[in-house]
Amino acid sequence: MMSLVPFELHKLLKKKVVLGSCLVLILALLGLFFIHFKGSAVSGSSDSKVHGQAAIQLNRQIVQTHTGPLTDKLINQVFKDYIKEKEKYGSFGFYNENSQLALSTLIENPTPLLVQINTEANSDDLTKETFEPVKLLSQEQLGSAFPLDQLTFGNFAPWYYLFQTINSGFVLIVLFTTFVCSPVFSGDKSKNMEKLLLSTKNGRNRLTLAKLASVFIIGSLTFIIVQATILTAFGSYFGFSGGETSVQLNLNWISPVSNIMAFPIQMSLSQLLVNLLIFQYIGLLLIIGFTAFISSRSKLSLSTFGISAGSFFAFEFLTHVFSKGLLNKLLLFLSPSTNETDHLLLKLSNHHGFFTNHFYTNATIIIIVRLVLIAFLLFITYRGMKKIKS
Repeated sequence: MMSLVPFELHKLLKKKVVLGSCLVLILALLGLFFIHFKGSAVSGSSDSKVHGQAAIQLNRQIVQTHTGPLTDKLINQVFKDYIKEKEKYGSFGFYNENSQLALSTLIENPTPLLVQINTEANSDDLTKETFEPVKLLSQEQLGSAFPLDQLTFGNFAPWYYLFQTINSGFVLIVLFTTFVCSPVFSGDKSKNMEKLLLSTKNGRNRLTLAKLASVFIIGSLTFIIVQATILTAFGSYFGFSGGETSVQLNLNWISPVSNIMAFPIQMSLSQLLVNLLIFQYIGLLLIIGFTAFISSRSKLSLSTFGISAGSFFAFEFLTHVFSKGLLNKLLLFLSPSTNETDHLLLKLSNHHGFFTNHFYTNATIIIIVRLVLIAFLLFITYRGMKKIKS
């Protein structure tokens, strides 16, 4: 079988349209880097006194002095340094997303205070003696699952943009993989070669297995290359500072609709990254298995691509339409999308969102069911090819 895999890979990858789709994938990734990295709030705007890499480095230096357990002492240090920063750089010096969100989210009555600081900074009349020390909201007021001093504050903002990029990149991976792999069986049918190939010595067994292996190789390599490229770009642009920050203190994930501080598992942003990539990869394998199955039943590669890629978006859409109840829980098995990562974390951390009250148990259930579905899809695809009359 292994000698046939390079042959099948060559058949799928030698087409000019694949080269064109690679170029589209590269351009799309560059667009994601521009939107989520260069266009991020951390980078600042050209109107700011400090922007781009200078703003990123300055933000990183400031946040590194504020990394540690979330306490009144830490938030007051953030507050004092924020005032010093505004005194030095003015109201439009640069955007310190970490300090701004920390103060606006975690302390009592923040709005008048921040308005006063920015107003005085804009008029060059800012003095730290004007302000009293600030105090953290309580664990209950913040809706935190843990005492605040058990949570680690750090450089969360760049990681927020990393997760956005990884989720968008996953969509590109799915589209590219399904497009390239759609002809794995249907390409032979469209050329009236299927029955001829099946009549050969290895046609019904080894050739079918080689086709299945080739699509999983393409999908796996695409996933590794794209996500490695994203992580490399992130590391070179932002650095990996902040990986120890608690997931609960990614303050961009706190809103009136969803509050990540209620997430009941001690997890850092770097740990979440690993879990997210594993979850995405298993989801990609499910999409690949489905694509191979549809291709074995279809005569047109374009139809295979449309059904496979469409199912990815359809299941995600349906999980929003049926946002609660048993149907939503069942749809989670079939929807590989990890968009709105914070909602997914909260959904999988209690029995109202899924079947148990423990995140890792729920995630494991989903992964096992998806692996079983993948095996089933491969089995019926293989059996279906064996039953075709030559």
